[in-house]
Amino acid sequence: MKNSKLIVFLETLSAAEMREWGRFIEASSAKKSPASTQFFEILYQYHPTFEEARIDKEKIALKLYPKDKNYIKKFDNLIYKFWGILEDFLAFKELEYQKRDKEFLLLEAMKRRRIDKFFFKKVDDLEKEWADEKGIGAKHFHDLYLLKKYRTQHSNYKEKVNKANNIIDLLKEFENYYLLVKYHNEIAFSISNNFIKKKELDGLIPIDVIHKFIGKKAYHSKGMTFISRLYEILNNDSNSQDTLTNVKADFFESIVYYSDDEKFDISNYMKLIYIIEYNSGNLEIIHDFFSVIKFIVEEKMIISEEDLDLHKFQSIVNIACAAQEVEWADNFIEEHKIYLSKESRENIIPIAKASVYLKKQAYEKVLEVLSVAKIGDDIMNYWSRCMQIMACYELEGYEELYFSLTKSFSLFLIRNKNLSKEQKNACKNFISFSKKLNHLKSKKNKKEDIDKLKKAIIDCEDIIYLSWLTEKLENLRF
Repeated sequence: MKNSKLIVFLETLSAAEMREWGRFIEASSAKKSPASTQFFEILYQYHPTFEEARIDKEKIALKLYPKDKNYIKKFDNLIYKFWGILEDFLAFKELEYQKRDKEFLLLEAMKRRRIDKFFFKKVDDLEKEWADEKGIGAKHFHDLYLLKKYRTQHSNYKEKVNKANNIIDLLKEFENYYLLVKYHNEIAFSISNNFIKKKELDGLIPIDVIHKFIGKKAYHSKGMTFISRLYEILNNDSNSQDTLTNVKADFFESIVYYSDDEKFDISNYMKLIYIIEYNSGNLEIIHDFFSVIKFIVEEKMIISEEDLDLHKFQSIVNIACAAQEVEWADNFIEEHKIYLSKESRENIIPIAKASVYLKKQAYEKVLEVLSVAKIGDDIMNYWSRCMQIMACYELEGYEELYFSLTKSFSLFLIRNKNLSKEQKNACKNFISFSKKLNHLKSKKNKKEDIDKLKKAIIDCEDIIYLSWLTEKLENLRF
C-alpha cells in the first residue's frame, strides 16, 4: 500500500493540509461510514512517512471490517472514495494559487445561473484590473481573450450589433497569445534541433512569415518585440558586439513583460546568445555576459518550479570566474546550494569550489577537493578532469600526474556512451591543446608556434575552457 496512488499523493500534504483534507472528508458522504473515520485516523497518525509495516493493506482492511468476509473489496471501495475526495481537495487548494482560473469558474457559475447583471459587472471589473497589470506574458493575453469571449458570446450581451468590432478585439488578444507562444516554442525547437536529429515543423505556419509581419508592424507588446528580436539573433547569427550591448539593455527593460515561467526561458535564451558569441572567440564580451548572469540571479530567474539544475549552477560559477568575479562566485555557491537537490549537491559543490580555487591559483586545493569528490554526472566528470589537468599544468613537479590524467581522460571519452559527439570532441580538443601548451612551456623561440596554436584554438568549433587556453597561451609569450 506504500506505493499506492493515494499514499503517494498524501505524502506531499503538509500537516495543516492533512487536517484540512480531514474536514473535506467530514463534509462528504464518506463520513457516514464509521470505517472511513477510522481509516482517516490511521492515515493521519502515520502521515507523512507512512511506514510500510504501519499501513499494511491486509491488516488495515481486517481492522476496519473484522466481521465481513469481503473486507478487502470493501476496503478497496473506501480507498477509491478517499481518492475521489483527495482529487477534489487538491483541485480546491490549487484555486488558491490559480486566482484567474477561480475568476473564470465564478463567471461560468454566474452564466449558468443566469445572474447576468453581476456577470457583466464582474467581466468589466476583471478587464480593467488585468489591463493595468504590468507582468504580462502569454497567459495574460490568453486570459484577456477568454474574458472578451465570455462577454461577447453571452446570449444577453447588448452590443452584438458591433459584431465586427467584437471579432477584431477578440482576434487582437488571441494573436498576442498565439504569437508569443509561437516564438517561445520556435526558439526552443531551433535550439533543440542543434543537438538532435534535424526535424521539420511540417504542417505548421512558418515562423518566418510571422516574423516578417511583426517586423513591418510597430507591435504594441514590448514582450512580443523583444522575443522576436531574440529569435532573429539566434537564427540569423547577427549577434555582433553592438547588437549584444543593445539587446542586453532591452533585456533588462523588457523582462517585466513576461510571466515567471517565460522569464526563466527568456533568461536561458539570453545566456545562449552570449555563449555562442563567447565560444566563437569573442572573449571581450565576458564582463557584459557576467552582468547579464548577475541580473538573472538577482531577479531569481535561475530557478523554475523544480530544483536548480546542477549544470546551470556550474555554468554560472564558470562565467563569474572567467570574468574575474571570484568572490561573487564564492558567495553564489554558498547562497544557492540550498536550491540544489541532495544528489546534485554531492556532484556539483566540489566542482564549483574547485573552479573558485583554480581562479584563486590555489592549485593544490583544486586537486585536494576533486580527488575525494564522488561525481556521478558525466558532464561534471569531464569538468572535474579538465580542472585537475589545469591545476597540474600550473604546478611544478606534477608532470607525471598531468600525463596520467590526460591519458585516463582520453580513455573515459572512448568508453563513455552518454556524452554527445560534440561534447567528446570539445574534451578531446582541450586535451590536445593543453598538451601542446605544456610542450611549449620548455621550448625556446616559440613565438611562431604560439601564433599558430592561438589560431587553431580560436578556429576550433568544439572546445571547452577556451579562456583558460588562450590566457595560458598568451602567458607563454613572456
